[in-house]
Amino acid sequence: MKRIIYSLAFSVCLVPLCAEAANRYVRPGATGLNNGSDWANAYSKLPATLTRGDTYYLAGGSYGSYTFSTPVSGTTPITVRKATVADHGVATGWSDTYGSTQALFSGLAFKTSYHVFDGVTGGGPGNWETGFGFKVKATYHTIDFPAVLSDITLRHVDIEGGGRAATSDTDLLYLVNKFTNITVSYCFLHDTSRTMILTWPASGNGMLIEYSKFARNGNAEHREAWSAGADSNVIVRHNLFEDILGTGVIAIVNSKGVASNWDVYGNVFYHTGKYTDGIINTGVLFNRYDAGGSPIAVQASNWHVYNNVVANIRNGSFTAAFTSENSVNYVAENNIWFNNQPSDVGANGVATADYNWFYGNGGSGARGPHDINGTGSPFVDAQPWISGNWALKAPIGGLALAAPYNIDMNGTVRGADGVFDRGALEFSSQAAAVPAPTNLQVK
Repeated sequence: MKRIIYSLAFSVCLVPLCAEAANRYVRPGATGLNNGSDWANAYSKLPATLTRGDTYYLAGGSYGSYTFSTPVSGTTPITVRKATVADHGVATGWSDTYGSTQALFSGLAFKTSYHVFDGVTGGGPGNWETGFGFKVKATYHTIDFPAVLSDITLRHVDIEGGGRAATSDTDLLYLVNKFTNITVSYCFLHDTSRTMILTWPASGNGMLIEYSKFARNGNAEHREAWSAGADSNVIVRHNLFEDILGTGVIAIVNSKGVASNWDVYGNVFYHTGKYTDGIINTGVLFNRYDAGGSPIAVQASNWHVYNNVVANIRNGSFTAAFTSENSVNYVAENNIWFNNQPSDVGANGVATADYNWFYGNGGSGARGPHDINGTGSPFVDAQPWISGNWALKAPIGGLALAAPYNIDMNGTVRGADGVFDRGALEFSSQAAAVPAPTNLQVK
């Protein structure tokens, strides 16, 4: 009996799935065996076919464009990770110069699912535009998703288009097929002629956008930070949206269906005043629903829009509003509108709008019984859209909310001092964690 058990165990271990995940190493200019076994024998470029379950450490340097097309094996991911001085796997052949320079790509495409593309450093509070291990820059479909995909993570990546004035309609993340579970975390999406994210007519399920900065789109038709469709199960939290000009910041102006279960919280939507060549004419958040339900008809169902700031948006009509043409259980609370000059501000057409705060805006202000029309700027700095300091100068008590809404972008627990504040930053948060914009040149 013991021999039978031993034989069975041995035979199971021969199955390929028992193989342990390995670390592989990639370095442009490598001249060793090019088998990826260590830094001396690193691959000189990412292989066309990767091994599921393995982690590929990348040294700094130029990698050109790359297409992820390794066939899927269950749900086993492939991780491509920037090597750093602190974390670079094996020491053999390593030089700290490999970790101190950025890995550059001229475009990416994902044709298969289950990938993690992690630059390791950069992004988020304190580093919104700096320190990224990975950079991807392309003038057309900077990161393309030309297939039905699931479980793709982009983390710590500088994603740049061809500039605001590019003649081609550049979309930084181009998702026009069905998708499930896409994550954009600690990234910088900027300087594109059209959208940072395009997801219609995909109607995806599961999108997490967090601790990222969106900045400067250009003059193409339907330019938004995110041109969405009937996408569901979405979280947009702790991001900065700077100088987004066009149809809206997050605009659902195509498709039909229901965009359900959206959490939009702890974000800052603002204009610096640097650009005047475009307007937002539907709203910061907007879902369109045409009469009769056609041809564009997306209902917003079960939306929670909490603790955001909308500031210094001063062109167009309804430019500072959260606007819904058809909604069910759409709640907007604990938000701040400051120094906006559209024909209306605040939550327009939203089922429940309360505990919001207004000052220096054109159009109407308080609507709900707990809304407040303020008497001066709520912020430490008079022009936080220039300084980058969105800290409150005094507490502004709002509605206490349960997790996950009780943490601000700096990790401060809301209400720990007895007051659950309105706006993106809790009063006790460190102002220095949100630095000034670093790139205001015209592009």
